[in-house]
Amino acid sequence: MQKEIQNYIGEFSLDYTNAAIFGKIQLQVHKYLILIVNSQCIGQLLGHEIYLIKQLVFYPLSESEVIHKNDQIYIEMIKSILCDDSCYYSLTYNLTHSLQFKKNRNRFAINHKYLEEIENKTYVINGCVQIYNNATLTYCQIVRRECLRQGRRFTQRGCDQQGNCTNYTEIEDVYQINKSTYSFIQVRGSLPFKWSQLPYLNPKPNIQIDSNSDNNIELCNAHLFTQIQYYREMFILNLIDRKGKQQKLGNYFQSILESFQRREIQYFWFDFHQERANLSKLVDEISSVLEQYGYYQIANQNTKLISEQKGVFRVNCMSCIDRTNVVQYLISKFILEEIIQDAGIEDSLEFIHKKVWINSGNQLSKLYSGTNSLKNNYIRYGKQTKYGMIQDAVLSTKRYFLNHFNDYHIQNSIDLTLGLWDMNDSRFHNYKFENSLQKCILIFILLMIIFNYLNLGILSPALSLVVLNYFPQIYQVRSILTQ
Repeated sequence: MQKEIQNYIGEFSLDYTNAAIFGKIQLQVHKYLILIVNSQCIGQLLGHEIYLIKQLVFYPLSESEVIHKNDQIYIEMIKSILCDDSCYYSLTYNLTHSLQFKKNRNRFAINHKYLEEIENKTYVINGCVQIYNNATLTYCQIVRRECLRQGRRFTQRGCDQQGNCTNYTEIEDVYQINKSTYSFIQVRGSLPFKWSQLPYLNPKPNIQIDSNSDNNIELCNAHLFTQIQYYREMFILNLIDRKGKQQKLGNYFQSILESFQRREIQYFWFDFHQERANLSKLVDEISSVLEQYGYYQIANQNTKLISEQKGVFRVNCMSCIDRTNVVQYLISKFILEEIIQDAGIEDSLEFIHKKVWINSGNQLSKLYSGTNSLKNNYIRYGKQTKYGMIQDAVLSTKRYFLNHFNDYHIQNSIDLTLGLWDMNDSRFHNYKFENSLQKCILIFILLMIIFNYLNLGILSPALSLVVLNYFPQIYQVRSILTQ
């Protein structure tokens, strides 16, 4: 690896043995070699060291060895996505691969588009990796976010015109016990058709179906067909509400699925909020399918195949972060109990298993919504608590402001990082509030003065908010992107 780096930049003087090439990127003025120059080893998986990226360096591949001032803002945006403790790599192991499934895995490499001209490729995943060891076993969870359609909570919903879904994530639990290695995979992702939920002052924005039924049926079918190719069979578990705005979306999805008559696809709509006091009911409902799908197992130093996983669960709620994480934890717990029984050990992984799922749930939630996950007490205690309700209210309030005043800039940074911008046609100015927040406050004050002058008293704040509700362009803070 260091020899190839020297070929690009000459004498390699970085005092860091785990340096790697992230890839090459053409920005507005210069082309750059991106180097991983600082990382943290978080542990070993199957004898391979796994690293968390901490620092990147952009080296100009031009006569000038100085970063051009017009490229500086782009570099800062890319670093804000890649150096936020969510990107992992190994110098000796391809983290995009699961133990069983190895087909079309470049979709999980966040640097895939940057590696075309690189000889020694180091694939980087975006998500979360956690490793736990004790005297008798190793537990590793690998969370891989698909890099075809990433985004932020309200700026990115549904799927694109190729059927790639927002917030699509694969979660693999790996257990090394005695001389056997076990693997179990689940996936999550937004409902696979075109829909949106643009933010405005309402904490629960209206849901919009963004295409006609024929096109949405085609997109959903395209998505599900690729899932069958990847995982053989799939059980879709839909957790959204059976009332209000979410019911309309759920009914629409169910009508689309009726056109996809394939034995490999099963579907179950479970209203999480309606049944939250008895989540064990859900596990009972799906236990037979879990047993049918099973898990992957290899033995004798990973040379003998014992069993394969025959299908995966695809879980979704609205954002695929809160309710989804609770239910996927319960599914993982069911399989863990089966594995421990098969391995014949008495160790209890309950505490660490809960901790791992809460940590990864928080990480995925931060990447999509900006805050930790809600409903973590369902994992900790099996129920919601009063303190947990207060915590969730605080996090929901924080999300509200992030979604309105921060997410558009982050969405632009994500699109830039994933190579979805054409640098020849785009020009990005430095990120500012564009005076949007100031405008919002000024207009609110003016409305308050007007309504107070009309002697409307305590109704003034409410009426002011109602008026602002019809002018979302006032308070939606966007990065300035001109074509």
